[in-house]
Parts: sequence; structure tokens; C-alpha cells
Amino acid sequence: MNCLLRVVAPAAALALLLSPALVRPANAAPQLGQSAGFTEAFQPDFLARDMDLIVETLELEEWQRTILQSLLDDYQNDFRIGVDGLKDKLKAKGEEIKASGSRDAMGIIMGPIGEWSREKAMLKQRFLDNLRGQLSESQAARWDALDRAMLRDKELPRGVLSGESINLIAIARDMTISPEVADGSKPVLEEYSVALDEALRARASQMAQSQPIIQEAMVAQDWRKGLVQIEAIVARRVALRDVQDRYIDAIAAALGTAGADFRERALRTAYPQAYRPSPLIQFFASARALPGVTPEQLSALDAIEAAYVVSHVDLESRWAAAMRLHEPKAQLLDVQLRAAAAGGAEIAKPDSDPYRGLREERDRMNQKAHEDVAKVLGPELAELLPGGGDKARAERAAAARKDGSDESDGLGKSAGAKQRMKPEARDSGKEAVERSVRRPATSPGSSE
Repeated sequence: MNCLLRVVAPAAALALLLSPALVRPANAAPQLGQSAGFTEAFQPDFLARDMDLIVETLELEEWQRTILQSLLDDYQNDFRIGVDGLKDKLKAKGEEIKASGSRDAMGIIMGPIGEWSREKAMLKQRFLDNLRGQLSESQAARWDALDRAMLRDKELPRGVLSGESINLIAIARDMTISPEVADGSKPVLEEYSVALDEALRARASQMAQSQPIIQEAMVAQDWRKGLVQIEAIVARRVALRDVQDRYIDAIAAALGTAGADFRERALRTAYPQAYRPSPLIQFFASARALPGVTPEQLSALDAIEAAYVVSHVDLESRWAAAMRLHEPKAQLLDVQLRAAAAGGAEIAKPDSDPYRGLREERDRMNQKAHEDVAKVLGPELAELLPGGGDKARAERAAAARKDGSDESDGLGKSAGAKQRMKPEARDSGKEAVERSVRRPATSPGSSE
């Protein structure tokens, strides 16, 4: 969206408005253009898939489904005609801009977009009014429920912060829990439902309020004016994300023994970069499955894994905290830089990778666990671990080149140890590792 912000390439700006490239990934750094409502102008308010949601929520009769289908068809046809008309107008404006050499591309193309946005809102309201006119008294009483369901369906995906777009009700619904636990969790799930709706409406309201102001700021290249609106939108995003975070813990507490499973699922959905399943858990399982591992070695492996899990959980928590801190700042940075430059000031750019230290810490943690396991097992068994043979051979070759001695295993013992190991023992060890890899990963802290 940089061409939109700088307004230095009118033809490119117009092409971008008419292109799917306008839609950016949820985690992309926001630009003024993303918050100006351009994307929404090309997106229908109702889709064919909405029919099932409407029928289920309002409990429509079969004859009403036919009417609903007709209303949806009419809406979609009117929407397509409107979008095609908008594209034609924008193309005409593009030719006008190219012919005149006007630098006010944004101001010129904003007119047709604004007109269509108002017409689009009228199409939406007409569909809703026509639908409501077909309902019985009991069905009309469920209108608020439909409004909430549609709100979540349309608004939840519009998040850009990690954790902003998750649906904790859906996560809880996908779990296998007893009827008693499900009944006990209903009050907190209802509280969450109300809090989620309020936060979604507040964000939607702020975005709708800010869009015309952001459009004006883009035309005037008034970055400070635009920044104020972006800050207001990001504040609503943070508030919504905080609601999600708060109710992850509240719902987990209400689910009792199933709470830990719920919390893990929710956090992995909300913060996938932070809460990633560790491949080391399977590595520990593979180590314990090796033939000839003594009870003392098993105990030592369990201790190494337990310490690793504690460190891994702590790292996950700190990583998520870093994301909560840095992501909102990243949403503001582009416009902050432009506003500062417009005022003749400069602001220091933050680290382009604020998670580098955490990533390096995770790598060191994983490497140490590998080395600790290898020390406990000794060179013969360690070589049977996934990837162990390649690493051991490389270390032995490096040591041999360094001192000209017999090829070392990198752990201070002769490679002859491998030769002394019976071939059938090596083969059975590899088979055990392969079997362990095929099995599902064990839970943190468990032992074979």
C-alpha cells in the first residue's frame, strides 16, 4: 500500500485498488490504506455460506429457505452490478488522471469509492429488512442472536494482532468433556460471549468512524491526522485481544481437569509463533526407547526432559508477552515515521526482529538438551538417535583432522566403540528408534 500512502504513482494506485493484492495478510504491518475501508468496498456483506447460519439461528421453515435463497441471490446480483460499476468508474478516472497528469489521484478516485460505499450499505440494510419481514413472532425474537452470530462471523477474521481473532467457544466445543463439566462452564462461556460481542462492536464502530477521516488524511497526506485514527483502532484491537487473553484463563479454570488441554489449544491458536510444539519431546521418547538403556540412564533422561519442559514453558510465556508488546507498536510504526518526517523530526526505528533473542535462546536450549542426552547415553547409543550418526561422524572427522589421531567420536572416546558394538545390536537400536518416531509424541514430563 506504499503507493497509496505516498500518492506518487496514480496509475499504480488505481491498479492496486482494482487488484486482489489490496487484501493483505492478517499479520502484515498496517498502512493507512488498509484502514481506509478500500477492502470492504469490494467485499460483500453476505455470502452463500451465510444461508446455513441464518436458517439455523432463526429456525426458518422450509418454505422460508426458498425466500431466503431468493433474497441472497438478489443481493449478490446487485452487489456484483455495483462492484462492476465501481471498477468502470475507477478505470475511467484512471484514464482521466493519466491524461491530465494530475497528482491528486487519491482525491479523484475517492469519490466513486465513497458513493459505492453508501450504496453498498443501503443494499445490506435492504436485505436485512426484507429478511426480517418474512419472520414469525418467535423467529423475530431470535434476531438478536442472529445479529451476534453474524457479528462474530464477519468481524472476528478482521484481526491483525495475534490472539485477536480466536473463537474460544469453538475451541471449547471441539473438546471432549463430560456433560457435568460442560454445564458448569456455561456461565463463564456466556460471560465471554457478551464481552466478545462488546469488544467486536467497539472495534467495528471505531473502524467505521475512522475510515472517512483516514481517507481525508490520505488525500491531504496529513499523516498526523491519520496516525490519531490508527492509534484509536489499534487501541480497540488491543482491548479485544485482552478480552481473549483474560477468558482463556477464566474458561480453563471453569473446565476443571480439562482446563489444561483447553488452555494449550487456545494459546497455540492465539500465539502459534510462541506456543509451538517442541520436537525435543519426541527426541526424549526416542532416547528412552533405545535398547540397552539402563534404569539410571532412564532416570537421568527424565530429569533432563523435566528441566527442559520447565524452560520451554517459560520461554513460550515470555515469547507471547513479547508479541503482546511489539505487535501493536508495529501496527503504528509506518505512519509514525511518516508523521515524524512530515514534521521535520526523526524517531528511532525499533529492532526489525524483536524476537531474535528469544529464537536464539530456544536454539541454545534445544542444543543443550541434545548434548545432555548424548552425554547420558554415551557415544554408542547416542549415534542411534535421529541425526546422531551424522553429527558424531562429523565430530570424529574434525577431531581426527585436528590432531591426526584415530577418528574420535567427539565425546572423548574412540570410534572403535562403535565397531565393538554387535551389528545386531545396532540394527535393533535403529528399529527401536524408528518405532518410537512412528508413535505419537509423549506429553511433557512423561516417560516410557
